[in-house]
Amino acid sequence: MPELPEVEVLVKNLKKMIVQRKIRDVQLIKPYILKTAKPSFRELVNRRVQDVRRRGKYIIVELYPTLFLIYHPKLTGSIVRNNIVRRDSSFALKMGNDYILFSEAGTKKISEIYLIEGIENFKPFRLLGPDPFSQEFTPQYIVKKFRGQGSWIFTMLINQRFISGIGKAYANEILFDAKISPFKPARQITTEEAENLYISTRKVLRKAIKEIEKMVGDRLLLQEKRPFTKVYRKKGKPCPVCSTEIEWVSFKDYAIYYCPNCQTGGKIFKDRRLSKFLK
Repeated sequence: MPELPEVEVLVKNLKKMIVQRKIRDVQLIKPYILKTAKPSFRELVNRRVQDVRRRGKYIIVELYPTLFLIYHPKLTGSIVRNNIVRRDSSFALKMGNDYILFSEAGTKKISEIYLIEGIENFKPFRLLGPDPFSQEFTPQYIVKKFRGQGSWIFTMLINQRFISGIGKAYANEILFDAKISPFKPARQITTEEAENLYISTRKVLRKAIKEIEKMVGDRLLLQEKRPFTKVYRKKGKPCPVCSTEIEWVSFKDYAIYYCPNCQTGGKIFKDRRLSKFLK
């Protein structure tokens, strides 16, 4: 799934392409993607794009006057520019001679588009935690939110109500950089660890944005290939810090990667939920 860095780079590139351009036509090819009935998607026609920005993993296209197209790519959604509407497209915006196409790969069709007239009352945004680059996200915020929570620190990091935009890939990378066990109960976090977690969150995400910019250039590409990661999907590889073999705990839909020496005091957790260390 695309996470904050991938969405951030796409938003920057999309903004360069479509801001101040007018939508000439709209096609709703696969109705499942549109989650709102009013206003009609035809209201987009002849609207000019004012801005493109990100909120968590959501992409916000602001149109004049006071209309917003909000897109969440979910697992395999994408935005591309093409001169024709492709067969795999779900939604299409015609701008000049080109189309901005919203598409989705795979069998699960779960991408979402919302059209709303006032963004302040958009319910999903009210449920999101602060952005990692916002002033609201601080070491003090981490301590306040973690205290009293029995969930692992890893689980808290990917909880969008705690902090928006981080998914499983970058949660692994952030905790490795901060030298914190992903399996540590959040309520046990120390002030020093909260400070390290805050620093590593911003550091890892900023570096990822720069690396993805190098990889995709000015293309509209939600790049999920992450060759720059240090532990994510690196099971069996040597830790780049201490050379200890990277381990994992695998679950049905994801895995947690970690360095036993750098993060867990030498403990290797069993690759199943019933590990005595995970109780």
